[in-house]
Amino acid sequence: MGSVTRRSYSQYCGLARALDLVGERWMLLIVRDLAIRPRRFGEILDGLPGLGTSLLSERLKNLEDDGIIERAISGKGRGGVVYRLTARGKALARALQPLAAWGAMFLDPTKADTFSPDWLFFAIRSAFHPEAAAGVHGCYEFCVDNEITFWITVDDGDIQITQKRPRKPDFTLEVALSDLGGIASGQLKPKDLFEQGRATLRGDRHAADRALALFGAGRTPSAKVSSELPQHQ
Repeated sequence: MGSVTRRSYSQYCGLARALDLVGERWMLLIVRDLAIRPRRFGEILDGLPGLGTSLLSERLKNLEDDGIIERAISGKGRGGVVYRLTARGKALARALQPLAAWGAMFLDPTKADTFSPDWLFFAIRSAFHPEAAAGVHGCYEFCVDNEITFWITVDDGDIQITQKRPRKPDFTLEVALSDLGGIASGQLKPKDLFEQGRATLRGDRHAADRALALFGAGRTPSAKVSSELPQHQ
């Protein structure tokens, strides 16, 4: 199959150029998944239902040609080639986090969309406010829908998410996925989880309130952002 000519906006603008590179369907979702961990071709394909092998090959080639991803030999398990983000790709992944936090405001928990725990962890990172976590040290256990258990460790603005218990948690929170999404999107306040009986807490309530306050789109007031936009004359 011959190479496909890529379309361009032909604008001298950083945003337009970014869209030239990663604006095609599936591009950013591939970057999202590789931001979580390096993956083999088949793992990428399995994680993105609806994406075919030919199109994935094309997208990976474009990302590789543009220096956003690279191939490497995996040192784990059966080895083989994996795709991983380059430094340029990691910078893109960081730029995606506020976009993901913005998109979370439009999630509909009633829709039967495809879901992966990895996407939940990416969403949590996107909703995390490191500046609010300066000086905060804690370990928090979450059990979501009685199916997914993970631990968040915060150390002075740094966040780590793991499905292996790193140390004794300050609290354990049993919560529905839709309510956790409500916290991340800013549609639900942390105190509502407890006052409305929407979650079960074991451990330090103060630590839970403080931890949940580190997440959520509601920490960024949209009115302030709007007031800083230039006005059209």
